[in-house]
Amino acid sequence: MNRTAYTRPLLSLLLIAAAIAQEPLPKDVAKPKAGVMEEVVQAIRAAEAKALQVRLEIMTEGTLPGDLSFKTKGSMRVLRTEQGALVAAHVVLDCTFAGGIQSRMESVKTPLGMWTFEQNPTLGEVWLHYDRDLMRDLEWAGLVLQRSDLPGSKDARVSAPLGSEIVADLAQHYELAVMRSRERAGEEGTWYGGDRKPQQGQGDDADLPVADHVELFLRKQDTALLEVTYLANGKPIQRIKVLQCVLHEAMPLDSFALDSRGIKPKDVREYPPEWEQLQQVLQSAKEKAGGKLPPSEQQKAVPKTSEAKDGGK
Repeated sequence: MNRTAYTRPLLSLLLIAAAIAQEPLPKDVAKPKAGVMEEVVQAIRAAEAKALQVRLEIMTEGTLPGDLSFKTKGSMRVLRTEQGALVAAHVVLDCTFAGGIQSRMESVKTPLGMWTFEQNPTLGEVWLHYDRDLMRDLEWAGLVLQRSDLPGSKDARVSAPLGSEIVADLAQHYELAVMRSRERAGEEGTWYGGDRKPQQGQGDDADLPVADHVELFLRKQDTALLEVTYLANGKPIQRIKVLQCVLHEAMPLDSFALDSRGIKPKDVREYPPEWEQLQQVLQSAKEKAGGKLPPSEQQKAVPKTSEAKDGGK
């Protein structure tokens, strides 16, 4: 896994190891309909439309290939407009792997750009800043390349904080149905579960185990997704739990800040390990877009009003 993918905490918070549980559908195969889960997904989306401030605490545990166990614990705060657009997000993620290897990732995204912090045994401490023009370009590249591991790309849990996009994706891969209704940790809700739908191959993730069964829990009061368990041959290989899901909590925009402990984050363009990869990503997106340019280059290509009037003289 390259560093660009590894340091995307906005995606990793809930789905840090989702690849071990589900493969992408082959590009030439139409996605199946969600069936009975369509109404469930719509209900979650309706609740999300009213959830302008969301705070989550999440833990994940599972096993990677080679029996490499891992655990994560993190938090996420999301502030959105009444129209559902993201205003700001703050994510913290602590990871522990077998053998005691630990890492910490943190990111803050606001209308001014994104700031990230990463600490792990390989890279030490790295503080980076992505300005808003670069963020728009990377968001554009993510859409063109259909990648969700880039800074600025659409993240399922941030854009849909109660889990609607995750449930919709699970419904594409598994035959989900109501299992049982009961409390989970004192909260009333509904369990859904089902076996994996027949599909072709495993694409680029052939070296990763694939879950043949999944179970998930939705809280009754707001239909929030609070737990997902992936199983293979009856054995859990990944479990994701929302420890806290708090809605409508006061979140001033100025509270979304990265505590850099007096260290000035470096512009990502000045950090070769990351910038070189991002340049390759942007170039690949331009090639695939068939001549279309990223937003920052489009803006530069438009002549100023005064130049347009006098022919650019």
